[in-house]
Amino acid sequence: MADENSKEIVFLKGADLKMSGAREMEKWINTPYSYTRVLAGQSRLEQDVLLQVSEHIQSCFEPFYASGNNKLELRPNPLFVGRAKEKMLEPIRVKLSEYGIKPNHYDLIRKAIESILNIKWVIPVNTNQGLVYSMVNVFSRGSTEYDTESGNAGMNRGYIDFFINPDMADYAFDMSMGYVQHPRKIARNSKVDYSTLLYMLVKHYCGLRIKCEIPFLEIKKHLGFVVRDTATDRILSYTNIPYWRFKERVIDKAIKDIEAMAARGQIDCSFKYSEIRPDGKQRGEPTALEFTLVPTAMGKARAETKRADAKKTKLINTMLKRYPDLSAAVLAEIVDRVPAKKMKAFADFAYKDLAEMIERSYPEDVPGYVARMLNRWIDERMIAADPQSSMPNLFTEAPVSDDGMKIVPGEFASEYARICASCPPQYKAWLDKARFIGSQRGGVLIEFPDRKTHDAFNDFEADKSNAAVVAEFRAMYDQVMGRPMAPFVRSYKKLKI
Repeated sequence: MADENSKEIVFLKGADLKMSGAREMEKWINTPYSYTRVLAGQSRLEQDVLLQVSEHIQSCFEPFYASGNNKLELRPNPLFVGRAKEKMLEPIRVKLSEYGIKPNHYDLIRKAIESILNIKWVIPVNTNQGLVYSMVNVFSRGSTEYDTESGNAGMNRGYIDFFINPDMADYAFDMSMGYVQHPRKIARNSKVDYSTLLYMLVKHYCGLRIKCEIPFLEIKKHLGFVVRDTATDRILSYTNIPYWRFKERVIDKAIKDIEAMAARGQIDCSFKYSEIRPDGKQRGEPTALEFTLVPTAMGKARAETKRADAKKTKLINTMLKRYPDLSAAVLAEIVDRVPAKKMKAFADFAYKDLAEMIERSYPEDVPGYVARMLNRWIDERMIAADPQSSMPNLFTEAPVSDDGMKIVPGEFASEYARICASCPPQYKAWLDKARFIGSQRGGVLIEFPDRKTHDAFNDFEADKSNAAVVAEFRAMYDQVMGRPMAPFVRSYKKLKI
């Protein structure tokens, strides 16, 4: 999304993505890297609740990045202002059933609330003695409700509401450090407390690369084995554990758990790693670990989707700069219809052929003309691609073609009759040559007898001397269909029905 003063579009990066090859369709969210450090030392239940906080305020992250505040040299402007502040103050509702806690298990409910409310974060506080660092609670309070009705009296209603502490929010969600994309339920799906932390650390360091080198001290710090003063970077406490034990009980155990999640289709990659030591040493504590990402089927599908979205984003922004009056929303809807395998050909048409058509015909309504020509390009190739396999039989339920373009024979028959009766005479002559089929993509679908007639009709609409007639027909067509820019799909191949 873009800010209010810009028409530039960026496809949402953290949305629900339906990935082929993934056994479990998972919701992906963006969590600020600074906030992932809050997870250190917490149980998997506590980590899962903390990630629900991140999920709760996803809508606050994208406008922050779109505004460019994350690129400020000094500390970025606070994330939580205005509507974002209101969103942040809304309670995070945790369902007890998701953690196997029954509504009548009061002791477990009490312990769950206490453990979550005990999670703390270090923030700077101005005092008379200067700037000091203080431990504050991530959540200001938690509340739950019990039924009072007979039969269920005293029974918990099955949820706990937690409220974020406003004092820590802007520090925990320091957006200048970037964010990590991850499955929403990664902590819940894991079996080891360190798995989520290690996954986020490696993904943050690697970014778009397959390999990355992480200092060993940074690994111990991120996993909670080293505590540093955030102001001076001085080590406050250090868990002295031999490397072989740390490797066996933390790193290897977490990686094995990540591999198990990958095998279950719950995550996009697993890791392999090698040890880096100075002066060719073979033993002892390494200075760094080099991690290599091993993409799963889900990871490969996500990468392909990201590449496709990047191409769509580039095309949309280029077209918006070329045709400033074109609706960004309409263009995004059109581009989203293009199958990935046809995107290059579509881009070639949009960049070159369409520009030549506009230069040749010089239409009065350029935005409307561009939208019609782009939709027509898509419709022609989708309908003509394989008519025998995608066209319906009138005596059976209309099937869905490979590209998802469902054709409904006979739909909009009355609307098409009104269109033929009300259209300008110049259009009537062309429509008399066509055969009414039904509907597709919410618009009328007709068929011309051959490619020559079909192309001649396109040339008729592209001729700038016919601009007034085309505009008149378009207005009448939209009025009959009941919505603006309704598709008017034309084909030139015989439809076998």
